[in-house]
Amino acid sequence: MTQRLTQEQLAQIVTEVGGLQVRRDAELDQQQVREILQELNLPPELLGEALIQLNRRQALEVQQRRNRWIASGVVAVVLVAIASTIFFIQQQNGVSSKE
Repeated sequence: MTQRLTQEQLAQIVTEVGGLQVRRDAELDQQQVREILQELNLPPELLGEALIQLNRRQALEVQQRRNRWIASGVVAVVLVAIASTIFFIQQQNGVSSKE
């Protein structure tokens, strides 16, 4: 059974495939990178270590971003708790002063 596509779906697929092709064309394979390193008089045998370090840095950036979001959430919850406590205390003081 073949799936039929609408014109809109076809247009979206064409756009997606075009974007994938552009990304693929922008990427370099390891042999190209080795050649570039040699042209820059850099040791190509360090490419593997450089890739590992790059991946570690990217993972660290993701982790730091996640930690900032978590810290912001914790601060927001604490501030809401403090504000709620102050509001509750003021309400109780207002009720007790009217009696």
